[in-house]
Amino acid sequence: MLYRETNKILTKSENEMKEKINPINISCSDQAISEIKLKEYSEKGNLILKFFIDDYLTHKIDSLSKLNNFGFIDFNYQLQNQYKNIEFYVDYCHLTSEANTIIAEILFNKIEPIINQTFNNKTKF
Repeated sequence: MLYRETNKILTKSENEMKEKINPINISCSDQAISEIKLKEYSEKGNLILKFFIDDYLTHKIDSLSKLNNFGFIDFNYQLQNQYKNIEFYVDYCHLTSEANTIIAEILFNKIEPIINQTFNNKTKF
């Protein structure tokens, strides 16, 4: 979520994670890469990752979900510019208890009508 173009307003610690945690982990696989080259890969990789997710991947998954009749929730879009002061992560990828509650509420709001419709269809005579 921290690399997305669409995002919630990040807290101070989330901004720090965005600056320090890098999804392009080339340094572990090749120790011979110079710091300058590693920084270049990192900057380009972050840009590619951010725009790939928002400009292509989420739209493609959403289209496929509609075409194949399955549900898709872009949680990041649901969180956009909300929850400014809530810490969402305990580390770079695991949600806090409060964030899990918010995600669960979004999921519940999506599936509740489906459950109700299924139940109502089964109880009709």
